Amino acid sequence: MQEMIKERLMVLANAQNRLAEVSNRLNRMEKSVVAMERCSFDLLNKSDKMISMSKATLLLVEKLKEVLTGVNLDSVIDRDILAGIIDDIKSGIQSIYNTCMESNSSSHEIESEAVCQRENKEFINNTLEVIESSISSAVACAEMLLAQY
Repeated sequence: MQEMIKERLMVLANAQNRLAEVSNRLNRMEKSVVAMERCSFDLLNKSDKMISMSKATLLLVEKLKEVLTGVNLDSVIDRDILAGIIDDIKSGIQSIYNTCMESNSSSHEIESEAVCQRENKEFINNTLEVIESSISSAVACAEMLLAQY
């Protein structure tokens, strides 16, 4: 009986050590989640700003095109060439805008994943606390039984 209790104590001690390792890894995960949340927040702010700037620039290109329609540029430059250049600028800015929208969407997905990771981490921590408490009680009980034999 005494040998069986010693074996069980070793198993419980090993479980306690593993719980400590899991706890350390969860702390590292928490730091990673915090860093990911910070990066996600920064990325969201930057992509929001780029979307706003590219949208404002697109509006300016449209306004410039409207203004140039009313101006006689025949003596200075070919109107079609100028309109083509403006269209090329608009196309480039539109591509930037579309990329910003995709980046913004990815940022929101990262943010959602960070929230999910945080919830999982909290659940795991709570569960580990219950398990650790149970193991500690079992160890104390086993030690008490061992002392009696």
